[in-house]
Amino acid sequence: MYLIFTLPCLFAGKVHAFLFRNWKMRVKGRDWFDFEWYVQNKIPMDLKHFMARAKQFGDPDGKIKDEKSLKLSLAKRIKSVDINSVKNDVMPFLKNPQDTEIWSENYFLELAKRICT
Repeated sequence: MYLIFTLPCLFAGKVHAFLFRNWKMRVKGRDWFDFEWYVQNKIPMDLKHFMARAKQFGDPDGKIKDEKSLKLSLAKRIKSVDINSVKNDVMPFLKNPQDTEIWSENYFLELAKRICT
Protein backbone atom coordinates (compact mmCIF):
# COMPACT_ATOMS: atom_id res chain seq x y z
CA MET A 1 0.00 0.00 0.00
CA TYR A 2 1.30 3.43 -0.95
CA LEU A 3 0.42 6.71 0.65
CA ILE A 4 0.88 9.68 -1.62
CA PHE A 5 0.65 13.27 -0.45
CA THR A 6 0.24 16.22 -2.74
CA LEU A 7 2.50 19.25 -2.40
CA PRO A 8 -0.37 21.23 -0.79
CA CYS A 9 -0.77 18.44 1.81
CA LEU A 10 2.98 18.37 2.45
CA PHE A 11 2.93 22.15 2.87
CA ALA A 12 0.08 21.76 5.37
CA GLY A 13 2.26 19.31 7.29
CA LYS A 14 5.16 21.74 7.26
CA VAL A 15 2.98 24.59 8.53
CA HIS A 16 1.71 22.26 11.23
CA ALA A 17 5.30 21.51 12.30
CA PHE A 18 6.17 25.22 12.05
CA LEU A 19 3.34 26.12 14.42
CA PHE A 20 3.22 23.20 16.82
CA ARG A 21 6.68 21.61 16.96
CA ASN A 22 8.08 21.99 20.45
CA TRP A 23 11.52 23.44 19.70
CA LYS A 24 12.45 23.73 23.37
CA MET A 25 15.92 25.29 23.34
CA ARG A 26 16.78 24.55 19.70
CA VAL A 27 14.66 25.91 16.90
CA LYS A 28 14.59 23.79 13.73
CA GLY A 29 15.93 25.93 10.91
CA ARG A 30 14.78 23.37 8.34
CA ASP A 31 11.15 24.17 9.21
CA TRP A 32 11.81 27.80 8.29
CA PHE A 33 13.78 26.88 5.17
CA ASP A 34 11.00 24.58 3.96
CA PHE A 35 8.32 27.14 4.82
CA GLU A 36 10.15 29.69 2.67
CA TRP A 37 10.48 27.17 -0.18
CA TYR A 38 6.76 26.36 -0.32
CA VAL A 39 5.74 30.03 -0.29
CA GLN A 40 8.38 31.11 -2.82
CA ASN A 41 7.27 28.32 -5.16
CA LYS A 42 3.63 29.41 -4.82
CA ILE A 43 2.49 26.03 -3.53
CA PRO A 44 -1.01 26.43 -2.10
CA MET A 45 -1.56 25.01 1.37
CA ASP A 46 -4.32 22.45 1.89
CA LEU A 47 -6.16 24.16 4.76
CA LYS A 48 -8.52 21.23 5.28
CA HIS A 49 -5.58 18.85 5.69
CA PHE A 50 -3.86 21.31 8.04
CA MET A 51 -6.95 21.69 10.21
CA ALA A 52 -7.37 17.91 10.49
CA ARG A 53 -3.75 17.59 11.64
CA ALA A 54 -4.06 20.54 14.01
CA LYS A 55 -7.18 19.13 15.61
CA GLN A 56 -5.44 15.79 16.11
CA PHE A 57 -2.29 17.38 17.52
CA GLY A 58 -1.62 20.97 18.55
CA ASP A 59 -4.96 22.75 18.28
CA PRO A 60 -7.58 20.37 19.71
CA ASP A 61 -9.93 23.27 20.56
CA GLY A 62 -10.02 24.40 16.94
CA LYS A 63 -8.75 27.95 17.48
CA ILE A 64 -7.40 27.93 13.94
CA LYS A 65 -10.58 27.73 11.92
CA ASP A 66 -9.80 29.63 8.72
CA GLU A 67 -7.04 31.28 6.72
CA LYS A 68 -7.22 34.48 8.78
CA SER A 69 -6.73 32.73 12.13
CA LEU A 70 -3.96 30.60 10.60
CA LYS A 71 -2.07 33.70 9.48
CA LEU A 72 -2.49 35.31 12.90
CA SER A 73 -1.08 32.18 14.55
CA LEU A 74 1.85 32.15 12.13
CA ALA A 75 2.61 35.81 12.87
CA LYS A 76 2.58 35.11 16.61
CA ARG A 77 4.94 32.16 16.17
CA ILE A 78 7.31 34.12 13.92
CA LYS A 79 7.49 36.97 16.43
CA SER A 80 8.31 34.54 19.25
CA VAL A 81 11.54 33.19 17.73
CA ASP A 82 15.07 34.54 17.54
CA ILE A 83 15.76 34.56 13.80
CA ASN A 84 19.53 34.33 14.38
CA SER A 85 18.95 30.98 16.10
CA VAL A 86 17.00 29.85 13.03
CA LYS A 87 19.84 30.90 10.73
CA ASN A 88 22.50 29.25 12.89
CA ASP A 89 20.61 25.96 12.92
CA VAL A 90 20.20 25.75 9.14
CA MET A 91 23.63 27.12 8.08
CA PRO A 92 25.53 23.79 8.11
CA PHE A 93 23.11 22.37 5.54
CA LEU A 94 23.23 25.18 2.99
CA LYS A 95 25.50 25.40 -0.05
CA ASN A 96 25.06 29.18 -0.01
CA PRO A 97 24.68 30.38 3.60
CA GLN A 98 24.32 33.94 2.31
CA ASP A 99 20.83 32.89 1.14
CA THR A 100 19.69 33.53 4.72
CA GLU A 101 20.87 37.14 4.77
CA ILE A 102 17.35 38.24 3.83
CA TRP A 103 15.85 36.26 6.72
CA SER A 104 14.30 38.50 9.35
CA GLU A 105 11.11 38.67 11.35
CA ASN A 106 9.61 41.00 8.74
CA TYR A 107 10.64 38.71 5.89
CA PHE A 108 8.86 35.70 7.41
CA LEU A 109 5.83 37.81 8.32
CA GLU A 110 5.57 38.80 4.66
CA LEU A 111 5.90 35.17 3.58
CA ALA A 112 3.10 34.20 5.97
CA LYS A 113 0.85 36.81 4.37
CA ARG A 114 1.47 35.25 0.95
CA ILE A 115 0.21 31.79 1.87
CA CYS A 116 -2.76 30.84 -0.24
CA THR A 117 -5.15 28.05 0.61
